[in-house]
Amino acid sequence: MTYGVPYSFVPGTKARADEVNANFIDVLNKIDTVDSKVTSSTSEISERIDDEVSTLDTKIDAVDAAKLNLSLSNINADGQKLFDAKANASLLDGAWYTGSKQIVAQKSITPGVTQTYSLASYFPDSTNLYEFILDGLVETSGTVFIYIETDKTGGICAFRTISKHAGMQSIMLTGAGRTLKVVNQSGSSGTSKYTLIIKGYRKVR
Repeated sequence: MTYGVPYSFVPGTKARADEVNANFIDVLNKIDTVDSKVTSSTSEISERIDDEVSTLDTKIDAVDAAKLNLSLSNINADGQKLFDAKANASLLDGAWYTGSKQIVAQKSITPGVTQTYSLASYFPDSTNLYEFILDGLVETSGTVFIYIETDKTGGICAFRTISKHAGMQSIMLTGAGRTLKVVNQSGSSGTSKYTLIIKGYRKVR
């Protein structure tokens, strides 16, 4: 839309002061009108932005509330086991459980032989890591070099003796494999007999 002032002037003619003033007044009035419209539009836009922000905040609060109120009913059996395990503070803190659990007694082993035992029945579940205290005793009439290892612990020297009894105690680690191996080195001689007992354990994961 084209805007024009009330009076126009021709070059070379005299302009009347009241007409010039009237033109200025009209221009000022138009400026005031535009300024009012701009102010009104700005206020309306600001109100719309505030409304949108308020609506968005309400939606975010609703989402947060929904997350806080999850029933966890969609967690499968494995997930539930994890929650149940972590809910027990004594297990989470790795409390020691003591008591003798015999793995094997007076078991004969000859040089160069490896004997394997399952530890699956010695611990509460099949998934967590456990530290356990292993006691052992060996009797030999020859020379014996026996190493013991688990699925999580490398071979440790359990017995190294000549023609006599020997004892050992070690803290070992087992995982989901739950195996213990007794390895009689080929450098041993004669037949030896050993006994192994778990004296205590604790969950470490």
